[in-house]
Amino acid sequence: MLGSLIAEIEAEESDTVLISAEHFSSRFGDRETRQLASDFADYDCRIAVVLRDHCSRIFSAYSQTALSGRNITLDEFCHEIFQPHSRYVLYAETIQLWERAFGRNNTSLFCYSPGENIVQVLCGSLLSSAMPLPSMESYWDNRSLGPGPTERLRRAE
Repeated sequence: MLGSLIAEIEAEESDTVLISAEHFSSRFGDRETRQLASDFADYDCRIAVVLRDHCSRIFSAYSQTALSGRNITLDEFCHEIFQPHSRYVLYAETIQLWERAFGRNNTSLFCYSPGENIVQVLCGSLLSSAMPLPSMESYWDNRSLGPGPTERLRRAE
């Protein structure tokens, strides 16, 4: 997969490539984060960490889990992510992993506010102002259903 991604980056001949992967923060430990830094050592990598309140992060993740087909209740999901081995909501530990692997100067923190268009905030901060941004409003809208509707949808399946 890495070879395919690097080939795609090279084919684009772009100065900027954005890779978005929220799961990196919860699934990658020290070894995986260091390996990712090594894999992309030939590039100018900058890490953007979006911090949001725990409830909205958990509800969003639960919504994505249910929408992807996993039949799990909100209680079961919370039980999983609050296990001692899970870093899902351990923000300080996650940020330290990224800073150690990519450097503190290459790691930026962004605070998410409900209703804010975080994609636009990230693009405005990370991309050159000369780079055109997509204008489709639907592209920017990445809202989760919330825990109640997600649970009803899960039960209906």
